[in-house]
Amino acid sequence: NERSKTLILQKNKDEGGELEWVSTSQYRNQTGEREGTSIPFSGATIQQLVEREGYELCVTGPAMQAAVDKDERFWDSVKYVKVFARMSPDDKEGVLRKLKEQGYHTLMCGDGANDVGALKQAHVGLALLSGFGGANTAKEGDKTSDQESDAEKKARQMKEFKALQDKQKKIN
Repeated sequence: NERSKTLILQKNKDEGGELEWVSTSQYRNQTGEREGTSIPFSGATIQQLVEREGYELCVTGPAMQAAVDKDERFWDSVKYVKVFARMSPDDKEGVLRKLKEQGYHTLMCGDGANDVGALKQAHVGLALLSGFGGANTAKEGDKTSDQESDAEKKARQMKEFKALQDKQKKIN
């Protein structure tokens, strides 16, 4: 039975809040002791965890901030982290900025509200406007996209596509 090769960075509640990489399959046994992989955090070992030992790394915003406070070398290895979860808008923007400084191309998906800074920081920013769409974008007297006929929708989409092409030509 092979254990998970995914580690998440978190504070160890049993060890005075020290940061550690913990296996996502870690659990407490019947006596309450933790079982599974647990590796003390060091910014110097992140690359080794990924390249030599084959782990995939996950961090949350609070754990990332604690890691940076403890060891600035975390930023040098941010490229090895696969999953960034529960991040504040500033944390997202910081990760994107560091990845860009290291020469990586970035894409950010966000809700378009509190993620605006990170969306703008990314090479490609994709705002996922769930619940908004055409229902909230029609001008007074115009139809919303859900009220358009197929022919009207096609004509509008062609017009938008043409405008996008013209904009792209101006950029190039």
